[in-house]
Amino acid sequence: MLANWGFACNRLGQRHIRTKPYAPKTNGKADRFIQTAIREWAYTRTYQTSDQRAAHL
Repeated sequence: MLANWGFACNRLGQRHIRTKPYAPKTNGKADRFIQTAIREWAYTRTYQTSDQRAAHL
C-alpha cells in the first residue's frame, strides 16, 4: 500500500512527510484533525453503509 501512496503523491506533485514517533507537537495536530473530521463530517449525518459515506465525501 505504501508504494501506491508514494506513487499517488508523486503524480499529484506532493511530498509524503512523516512525523517523528511520540512527538506530541505534530501527532497532536493529526489527532485533533481526525477528531474534528469525525465530529463535524463523518458522523453528523447517518449513512447506511461506509460506501455511501465515502461516495458523499
